[in-house]
Amino acid sequence: MAEGSRRALILAAVCTSLAVAASSAALLWLHRRRLRRDLDDAEGEGEGGVAGSLPDTSVPEALHTMLHGPRLSRARAARALTEILSGEVQVLEEVLDEARGTHSEFGGGRRSDGHTLLTLALEDLAQGDADAEAFADFLLQCTNYDAEWDESDEWNQMALSAVKFLREREGAEARVARAVRALAGGALGAKASVLQRRMQGERVASPELGESSDTPGMLSMNTRAYCPVCLKMCQEMVRCPRCRNVGYCTKEHMAEDAGRHHAWCFSRC
Repeated sequence: MAEGSRRALILAAVCTSLAVAASSAALLWLHRRRLRRDLDDAEGEGEGGVAGSLPDTSVPEALHTMLHGPRLSRARAARALTEILSGEVQVLEEVLDEARGTHSEFGGGRRSDGHTLLTLALEDLAQGDADAEAFADFLLQCTNYDAEWDESDEWNQMALSAVKFLREREGAEARVARAVRALAGGALGAKASVLQRRMQGERVASPELGESSDTPGMLSMNTRAYCPVCLKMCQEMVRCPRCRNVGYCTKEHMAEDAGRHHAWCFSRC
């Protein structure tokens, strides 16, 4: 066998081994997340029947929840997204795509009342209650310009696009101005003021984001394309008939994941 052929075979074997190892690691990670969640739930039930942790969510489920879920669920979804948004261009792009209705087949875009997930976040911020900080932090993260890089940076380009969309399509300047007046004084008012200055064109650094134990974990796969049970991608997925934001390779896997997904599945508003 020629030297070049041997090298090609060795390289192919190495690539296959790496792919198998990566797949095994992903499955092990998912198994450990589920085991930890089951243990937490069992501990919570032993202390009074309340689950000890929130079910994990995915980016598509969190976006769907922020548009169609009740306010408490929207706040939890906002926290989960804020946790992973920093510098993650693809996640911010998905947020903007959802608001633009790029994937309307999954329930994105505007609700029947004309609101997008960003409209709702702006209105939820102005309420000034315990959950309002979740929406403030989400909006601040979406519009955060990283001063260590210039405008050619991919994240900064996307953050500027978010500011433009909020100003031109969501009436954010007026909405944030109302929030600033309503929240004058205090940490939440300061965050609203930073957001207002961003809507006016300033590239102001974000204040310290809040922390909450009421934050779901984020699954590592796109549940519109990968089965969350076995991580497989299928051409003919069995989709949740209610929200369509999660696909499964089999009906059995849909049933297995029903308890987790139920927390993030809502009828379209």
